[in-house]
Amino acid sequence: MKKIIFLVSFTLLGCVTTMLHGGEQKDKGKVSGYESSATPDNQDTFLQPFKNDAYGQGIHSDATGRPFKWETQQGHTDPLLDVKPNAYGPDIGMDQYGRPVKPVPYP
Repeated sequence: MKKIIFLVSFTLLGCVTTMLHGGEQKDKGKVSGYESSATPDNQDTFLQPFKNDAYGQGIHSDATGRPFKWETQQGHTDPLLDVKPNAYGPDIGMDQYGRPVKPVPYP
């Protein structure tokens, strides 16, 4: 009887622990303040491979030819950014300073 009580208690403890810490695992690896730019209608999704400076300094193009710029979390764009695409997750790159950047449409 003690073995059954121990087994049930241990199982319940595991379930409670999973429920409490399960949400933390979902957000692991995400950068605060940035969500993936992929939308259900894919209007803001930029496809790789990217061509750097395709339309001039700081104005890049995706695989379909759409122009875009890289933007930091604070909303700054810099034509001299050296970006590693998807470094922090889908559509969130990293500039040469380690800051997260995302592609935004160029008007």
